[in-house]
Amino acid sequence: LVNHGSPRRSWEGECGKDGPNAAYRWATDFDPMTSEWLNMTLEEISKKDSRGLTLALYATRDIRPGEEIFVDYGVEWEEAWTLHEKNWKPPDWRSNFQSYQSTIELNESLRTLAEEKRDPYPENIMMACIYWETEDDDWVEQVDPHDAANWKSFDDETILEKILEKIGMPGDEYTGPKENEDFAEYWPCKILLKNEDGTSGMVRILQSPHHDVTAWDEIDIPRFLTNYPLNSVKLFHRPYKSDQFLPGAFRQHIGLSDELLPDQWKTERDSDG
Repeated sequence: LVNHGSPRRSWEGECGKDGPNAAYRWATDFDPMTSEWLNMTLEEISKKDSRGLTLALYATRDIRPGEEIFVDYGVEWEEAWTLHEKNWKPPDWRSNFQSYQSTIELNESLRTLAEEKRDPYPENIMMACIYWETEDDDWVEQVDPHDAANWKSFDDETILEKILEKIGMPGDEYTGPKENEDFAEYWPCKILLKNEDGTSGMVRILQSPHHDVTAWDEIDIPRFLTNYPLNSVKLFHRPYKSDQFLPGAFRQHIGLSDELLPDQWKTERDSDG
């Protein structure tokens, strides 16, 4: 993420100290297609059906280790942001965003299911665990049909005795992506218990809406994993519930300086042009 900064107004934080430290230019030094497209007219470009332009980000001054990157988004963006700051109001209670909260701080202290009941997460938050289905589904057959049909009415001790002891599987392998996979998949889940050291615990995996119905979900059996690493549990925004979907969220394209645009692309010229 590259944030905005400019010398035209006072900004808070790092940007307010030294102003922008980077800018964009056309990547003609490593992308030959960019040079070709920069010589085309807009009509010629409109007939293309592939990518052809690349921008490169370069430093405009020395950047200190750990310093944030800032570029100038342009006058139009800055004016639009200033107007947004002036007119923005908190979401109305009828918008279902009144309890919105960022996941950054919440992820620092994950709650068990019992803690959630006492102190629920905001409506925009959901919990998910790294998980993938194993090829061995024999454990489903170990559950007594009567228990499978009635487990929701059991107290905690009975669930531990009749369900967990039979079908609770070790979850310590879920520390990252599945073997030969580049990215980890997250399934909805709940933390039931935390071990004494607080780094692992027991979780219940819930059916993912993005995968085929599992054998355990089809007959409504809970999927418990024990000794599950809690650093594989994360809080996410529910679909369409992140801050970019807040009512009145800021929207404005990032501008390019006129100097970057070839003359044949410009449809308006100043009096000197």
